Amino acid sequence: VQFSASKYDLNNILGGVYLAIREDTESGETVFEFAATDGNRLSSYELVLDKDSSSSNFSRKEVVVPLRVISDVKKILETSVDEEIRISFLANKIIFFTQDRYIISRLLEGTYPRYKQLIPEGQDKIAQVNRKELVSCLERVAVMANEITNLVKLSFKDGSLEIESSNQDFGKAADNIDIEYIGEPVDIYFNVKYLVEPLKHINSENIQISMIGSLNPALIKPISDENYLHLIMPIKHESNA
Repeated sequence: VQFSASKYDLNNILGGVYLAIREDTESGETVFEFAATDGNRLSSYELVLDKDSSSSNFSRKEVVVPLRVISDVKKILETSVDEEIRISFLANKIIFFTQDRYIISRLLEGTYPRYKQLIPEGQDKIAQVNRKELVSCLERVAVMANEITNLVKLSFKDGSLEIESSNQDFGKAADNIDIEYIGEPVDIYFNVKYLVEPLKHINSENIQISMIGSLNPALIKPISDENYLHLIMPIKHESNA
């Protein structure tokens, strides 16, 4: 989820990754929540911890870890001799440690947005798309996108997704791929970078894109993993204003 955190003000609460450990009241399972948002997009993931590997003396803990620390934790996971990482909390600090490495970091202060309230419900326009085909199509069309806005237009209709971009100085580009689609046709505009980035972090062969309308946030989910969610805000365009 870390790529969705704000890169511009790293001391701001949105310049960190939200971590929460809670006990599910219905199942009794311990759930580890991860979330990051910069205001234009949101990524979240929920991981159910094994009872043997989870021991906490609290029913819920919420912290926000600076983005650069999360990057360092990833390096630890990639290079440590230990396959497991342990997490401890101490006042306003967090400790990540394995057998041979550790990081101690301060936590960002402030209240993280209640991001689950931002996730819309009732999407009636749903597309299922091959992830690799979508990424390739977006990258082909993106070469003509405006370098400042990175704007691309996605047109969803029965059986087909057409992607277009244009640049006043160089011209236009368009391509299309086959999809499974339910709902009325819809045109929606996005920053292409905000689309490609989450798609490259998803391992599922196929993904689902669900929408309400051209001005409402779209949800991207891997078909094979219901625990991951990416929300992306569309860009208002004169054609859908």
